Amino acid sequence: MMRIPRGPRIVLMLLVLGACDKTPRTQVMVEVDAQPVIAMRADVIRVDVESIEDPERRYDQSFVLSDVSLPIQVALVPKDGDSDRLFRVSATALDGSTPFAVIRARSGYVAEKTVRLRLVLYDACEDVLCEVDQTCDEAGACVAEEAVDPCSLQTIDGGVACPGAMDGGTPDGSDSDVPDASDGGLPDAPPPITGWASVACGSYHTCAIVDDRRWTYCWGYNPLAQCTGTEDPAPVTQALSDAVGWLTAGGEMSCVGDEGRQTSCWGGRNRTVDYPEQLIDFEFTELSVGAAHACGVHSGRVHCWGENALGQVPGSTGTVLRPVEIDPQPPRPDHVSAGDSFTCTAADAEPGAVVCWGRNDLGQVRMGGASPMEPTPLDLGLGRIISLSAGATHACATDGTDVVCWGDNSELAVDPMGATGPSAPTRVDIAGPFRQVATGSGLSCALQAASERASEVVCWGSDSNGQRGDGTDLSAISRVAFDAPMPIAEISAGYQHACAVTEDGRLFCWGRNMERQLAGESLDAEEDGPIEIPLP
Repeated sequence: MMRIPRGPRIVLMLLVLGACDKTPRTQVMVEVDAQPVIAMRADVIRVDVESIEDPERRYDQSFVLSDVSLPIQVALVPKDGDSDRLFRVSATALDGSTPFAVIRARSGYVAEKTVRLRLVLYDACEDVLCEVDQTCDEAGACVAEEAVDPCSLQTIDGGVACPGAMDGGTPDGSDSDVPDASDGGLPDAPPPITGWASVACGSYHTCAIVDDRRWTYCWGYNPLAQCTGTEDPAPVTQALSDAVGWLTAGGEMSCVGDEGRQTSCWGGRNRTVDYPEQLIDFEFTELSVGAAHACGVHSGRVHCWGENALGQVPGSTGTVLRPVEIDPQPPRPDHVSAGDSFTCTAADAEPGAVVCWGRNDLGQVRMGGASPMEPTPLDLGLGRIISLSAGATHACATDGTDVVCWGDNSELAVDPMGATGPSAPTRVDIAGPFRQVATGSGLSCALQAASERASEVVCWGSDSNGQRGDGTDLSAISRVAFDAPMPIAEISAGYQHACAVTEDGRLFCWGRNMERQLAGESLDAEEDGPIEIPLP
């Protein structure tokens, strides 16, 4: 994390989408970009912020372009009366230590809103250095710096900063020059968020998609920028053009994909930037993030990247920074799931079987054989697999009728009535029908389709932090104790917590909360029954 120098200043934070602090609601998100000529020549982009009323209150931060990617995002947060002050933002491109292009704008805050201010260093502004109260326009001319009415800015969710301005007035009732949407100005505000659409539990963090499928929110453990907040769900600027189609979270990284098959990921020890980065040239139809690696299906072929010490990326050596085809390839998969250091796939063309690879010290790939293991078929004795989940050191699958698990049974997450230790594929003694399985660290859960209007979640394995969700720790297989019958749509499990989204858009989580992965109003270290996560 970049250090903020001391001294009087407007508070400015690098938006490490995944910063550990709670994201303030009143802030200006500044995005600095550059056209190709400027971007190719620049070694450094320096961002300066100063108060118009008090020039002593200032801040500057330099971004080395070999370390970060454009566009650069920073967040301005008001403090000590700054919310009522105007400020100037300057972006300067430097060739070595020599400035050669600059753009400036004035703006301010909108109470209880996160708004966006975009600055672009135009190619025409190369070697044009304007006076301090001027900026360079798209034609390369020095003009009076733009005074951006904050009410004309869009909010982080694409809405309008000051809805009243759309009727010809500002929040205080004064006149405004904000353009009307009908005249080609700001777009109409998006429909209000009414519910949650999907959830993915990482090891110690949680991400979820809201029902407009444009925004993903994350919270929890964040040392590697894998989420965006610790106390409340905070938005992730995921840089996708279509509605979010899927979401996955692991130990160090989180990813989303849109309906156009664009993929955006954030976090990880090998990241080059601290905000979501689009995986150019890859259109994943399936993707799963493990502890420190990820695998997905692109053009019908399995591609993986990340840590590789235990064979997580077959056919490659050392840490792999970009997705590569693994070798050998499994049959074209319809399901893929990454565990801590292993991955499994299932193909409709090979019903009842999975192919796994990677770490195998506890039977994750098959019984017997040292790590790392190349892709190895494993017969589960099931029909066509409809759900597959790899946890920390074990995995489960279901064909809708039965659930079969294999791997580490030290916490009885494979066979709740069996012996501890590595386990071959074992049918779990619970009645179907089933819609989904989810696995964590020594934890397994299954979603039972009890009826059209209600469904049940059953969990087995470790209950060290209440992650089985029944509040008793008395039975080998627990039914998660919802207050009333719930139409559960999907479930997800982290290391020691789990979550469920209902058909009507409610989100419930339970288990470990030491890292605030349950969000909500609970400050307890754990919750042994479901608590509802409020909408952002």
